[in-house]
Amino acid sequence: MKNKALLLTSSSPLPNELTKFKRLYWVCCVCLLLGSIIPICLAIGFFGLLIVYTLDSINTSAKQGKLRNIVFLYDSNISSDELLNRLQPALIAKYGTQMLVEKNEQGLISISFGSHIYDVHLGKNDDMTIWWRKSLSKAVFSINEYKSYKQNLQAMGIIVYEIQACCDLNREG
Repeated sequence: MKNKALLLTSSSPLPNELTKFKRLYWVCCVCLLLGSIIPICLAIGFFGLLIVYTLDSINTSAKQGKLRNIVFLYDSNISSDELLNRLQPALIAKYGTQMLVEKNEQGLISISFGSHIYDVHLGKNDDMTIWWRKSLSKAVFSINEYKSYKQNLQAMGIIVYEIQACCDLNREG
């Protein structure tokens, strides 16, 4: 499984797979504008927006869920406790109090960032996954799933890169 695990070379966000789909909103808006000239375009634009919004919501939820299945490279020779001891000072030095690193009740490294919590699941085959979840208030009052998706892309890119850096996996040379 090591060969399928991703190695990040920077702390930039993970790729956003929804940007191409978001262009359909512009197409619908153009149809709405053309509706002042061609009445049928107004109906196409209006119903198009409803359809695009519905499909966008479904697609965003699906992509959010798939983030939990991405497998990243990890050095399984480093224990969870040792990783916590390396990761905590590294994240505090770079991100200050924006990221809270701790061990949760299940013994997993848990990182709070923004309105999300990221649990690090270390595998035995030199791999790991990041299980994101929302804080209680955001889980109840969630409105903009796309904003949440973008935050997860950003945070997972940072967290995975820093973990891999603590394991000396992403050094150049």
